[in-house]
Amino acid sequence: MDQVLFFGNYEGKEFRRMMNPFNTSRQLFRFVPTLCAAILIWILLPSHLRAEYVIETESTLSWLALGASSAKFSVEDQNFSTNVQGRQQELAIWQDRNSHSHLFSGLHLQRLEYSASAVDASGNRYQPEYQSLNLFYSLGIDWEFANFLHLQPFLAYGLGIGNFQISHTATDGTQRSFPEKEGITDIGIYGVNLILEVSGKLWLGVAQNYFVESRTFKYEYLGKTSLEPQNSTTFLIVWNWERVPLEAIDPRASFFDF
Repeated sequence: MDQVLFFGNYEGKEFRRMMNPFNTSRQLFRFVPTLCAAILIWILLPSHLRAEYVIETESTLSWLALGASSAKFSVEDQNFSTNVQGRQQELAIWQDRNSHSHLFSGLHLQRLEYSASAVDASGNRYQPEYQSLNLFYSLGIDWEFANFLHLQPFLAYGLGIGNFQISHTATDGTQRSFPEKEGITDIGIYGVNLILEVSGKLWLGVAQNYFVESRTFKYEYLGKTSLEPQNSTTFLIVWNWERVPLEAIDPRASFFDF
């Protein structure tokens, strides 16, 4: 998925192209066909299935995820690319699971950070830094094994705001720091969660994520550069917000249900 909107640091035709209201709106809302397809599928479902999905929610989960992530950085005009290491932080605001179909949906807030110092074959040094904040919606299925282990393949899609900056040191020692760039982009993710119920409320897990996106930036001296998040492995601390009828609550029970 390509970078869709930048704020500032553009001149001439490039600036006018990016700031054109029609072009900006078209790019920013290009996820509308996907949204319409999802709504159409929802409408075509039998009414009793839609009612079950809305009403019969078995459990709601939230989690905090931390882990390592990798990306690919490239400078097209220099025919140079390298792997970039970083980290991912994620807050799963909610994940609702249907008790009949075991399908789930969720809303997530994610932060990605990457930085590197790499040298090409000619001796030029590149030091890119990138941070993004993404809000995305996930859909998947929960397979439960032995009443305590959950395997959750999923797909996710959302929007994010990114910040990119880079410095360059030539072979003769000349150093350049290029203007910082910011932009809005869309992001696709697929992967799998593995979650273990260690107690009634507090669970633990691990997630393997794969990203589908490419964020492109242009500079007068470097030309076209891009950063492509590749994958991440995160560890999850999960909280189970299982809905319990009020009359079934035992006031003498432990809140954490250990």
